[in-house]
Amino acid sequence: MKKIITILSGILLIATQLMASYSTDWIKPADNYLKSGSIIARDKADNVIVAGYITAQNTYTRKYDKFGNFLWEEMSSSGLPGNYERPGSVNTDKKKNIYVIGYRYSWSSGWEYPNAVMVLKYNSTGTLLWKKYVDLSYIVGSSTGMRFNLESEIDNKGNIYIGTAGTSPAGFVLIKLNPSGTVLVNTTVNLGTIHGFASMRLKDSKVVVTGTAEYNGNLSVVAWDTTGALLWTKSFVASSGQDVEIDGSGNVFILTNYSNQVSPTSGSDAVIYKYTGAGVQTWKKSYDFGGSETATQFKLVSDKISVIAYGSLSASYFDWITFQLTLGGAMIWNTRYNQTSGNDELAYALAAKDNGEVFVTGKGGPMFTQPNGSSYLRMITLKYSSTGEVQWVDSVNIYSGWGIGCTLASDNSLFVLGGTNMTAFHFLDHTGTGSCGIPATLNVSNIQGTSAKFTWAAVPGAYLYHLRYKTTSAADWTTVSTDQIFIKIKTLTPGTSYTYAVEAICSSGPSGYSAVKNFATTGTGYCTTGGLSTAQEYLNLVWIGGIINQTFNNNGYGDFTNLSTPLTQGTTIYGYLSAFLTFGLTENYCIWIDYNHDNDFEDAGEQVVNIASDFLGYIAVNFTVPGNATPGETRMRVTMKYGGEPASCGSYDRGETEDYTVIIVTPFGKITDDAGVIVSEKISMEISPNPFTDKITVNLSNTDAPVTLLLYDVTGRLQYKSQLTDLQSELNLSDLNSGIYFVSLMQEGILIESKKILKQ
Repeated sequence: MKKIITILSGILLIATQLMASYSTDWIKPADNYLKSGSIIARDKADNVIVAGYITAQNTYTRKYDKFGNFLWEEMSSSGLPGNYERPGSVNTDKKKNIYVIGYRYSWSSGWEYPNAVMVLKYNSTGTLLWKKYVDLSYIVGSSTGMRFNLESEIDNKGNIYIGTAGTSPAGFVLIKLNPSGTVLVNTTVNLGTIHGFASMRLKDSKVVVTGTAEYNGNLSVVAWDTTGALLWTKSFVASSGQDVEIDGSGNVFILTNYSNQVSPTSGSDAVIYKYTGAGVQTWKKSYDFGGSETATQFKLVSDKISVIAYGSLSASYFDWITFQLTLGGAMIWNTRYNQTSGNDELAYALAAKDNGEVFVTGKGGPMFTQPNGSSYLRMITLKYSSTGEVQWVDSVNIYSGWGIGCTLASDNSLFVLGGTNMTAFHFLDHTGTGSCGIPATLNVSNIQGTSAKFTWAAVPGAYLYHLRYKTTSAADWTTVSTDQIFIKIKTLTPGTSYTYAVEAICSSGPSGYSAVKNFATTGTGYCTTGGLSTAQEYLNLVWIGGIINQTFNNNGYGDFTNLSTPLTQGTTIYGYLSAFLTFGLTENYCIWIDYNHDNDFEDAGEQVVNIASDFLGYIAVNFTVPGNATPGETRMRVTMKYGGEPASCGSYDRGETEDYTVIIVTPFGKITDDAGVIVSEKISMEISPNPFTDKITVNLSNTDAPVTLLLYDVTGRLQYKSQLTDLQSELNLSDLNSGIYFVSLMQEGILIESKKILKQ
């Protein structure tokens, strides 16, 4: 079996246009390469929400508008030392509120130990409305051998349904919360053995989940109504429950796999079971594709079932397989993606249209070759026609690692999430005919030091326009999207010459760009710099925040100001530099950032990295952004030089300089577990004495309703629980061991406040 490798690289799009066309509208990485993407969703206005995490740290939620403009990011942390958060599902409601569902966990020796389900609710502007933890005893996680998983869906009233698994009792769990965060249902079906949760579907008045028994690998299915009443359960021999779907008549479809179902020698086969809404099996269908296959996901759209799987025709390497069925289980088409040998190619997510067309994203070939000669798999996104032909393939390089999620926009364009760097993509799927005219009468006006307004004539049939611009010395463009015939860019550099062009986007595809035009901003620009010779050394990797740029020789200077990353005031930024150089040479590496936007690097604190190294490989660097750095776009300069410390300006004998754009931003909101319902007078809690020996006194204010006090140890385990009905309560905690504890105050299921106490 091939290993799946996470690789470091820069953005490179290699678009293979086959029977139909597509184009890339925008690509948006997060600001930190440590952030991994988990899930992608959209609201009814086609705003894009992506959720991700940093391992053994926090949950991050980012929102972009449909043009790729960054709107906001919020961070949520557990507030308990040794406990962390990770998202698993995202939903939006009719009011464009956002629900992020995940889990809290402790971390030990590289393993997660989940201890609670987490629910965050934001409004459309990123304001936290409430945060909720739902404790479950011994949630299935790494300690049991089954990785924790959950899914959520939302009904038309804004109620949230969460499916997962627990161990006490051992079985599947259904949690239902109303729009205010009150738990309406928290029920577990005891299946008698630990299960791993795989998938959940909500349709009309039915919720169905499926998963796998830990000890024998058999499949289990549980169905509830939306009040939490158990309808039916099924458990039988199969190789794990993978996914579940419900059709318009309430019939339930279960995706699984099992050995030798098509023939005595067919190996692992994909299997689908169909049940009535009452839980009566109506058929079982098995599918073999000439080897050993494992189906992982399916989607039921407009009476067609689209499935992704992986399998091999030999004993060594997997290809990804996509196939489509009728509701009766008859094969419509099937196809195999195999663009490289000697490596696994895996599909991770799919989306399907009403007309039977299918989009799939994952990881595969052709191999991407880095400047150092290493070759790796790419992130792959492709489209199949309603008869299974590949219509287009987008093969992003390994900058984004693999496609982990995808969802269709209201216009049937495609949003995709890459796992690495929590990167969001928007692909335009062109299905129309005819030509699209190139925009005419381009003009630039209101030119200032950092801004200019661009206009052009409308093109009949165009629904979108792309403006691209760059400094005249840059090789690559910055592209922005708009549905208007004008746009103002406010992030230009003073005293700099620019080139720009515009294209129209119609249903048949892009028009192609207009002839380029030039202009220059007012004011004084940055000083010039660069190496005179790169025969023996040059930069080949700059990885700072969301910038991951791997290049070949730029002949002493590279203008990459089209690449940018946010840098948050007061945070420490981590990254890597790497260079091509002759063995044994010591090089000096420096990074400058124009924190006060005065178009130089001469102010105190603007040189943020200064190191010398002869290391052949990734050189780790870090720096802290000042809390008073001026917000907005500014210049970052990276230089490597042989023969001593480089200056920020002027030429030098040997080495290379590269310029980038960074965006200084104010700190994003940090949500800890003392966040609750936003109220005019927050309930407060005072605890004394602290430290304590045996007893504590809890004083409350601004409440006349009962509250619940929960006390956790540093591992996140609940040690004490009490309902408080008085404004002052004395609690006897003499049975607790000495150490640090965390007191959480809950009211109506909402976490109000959290404090740390010490028992001596």
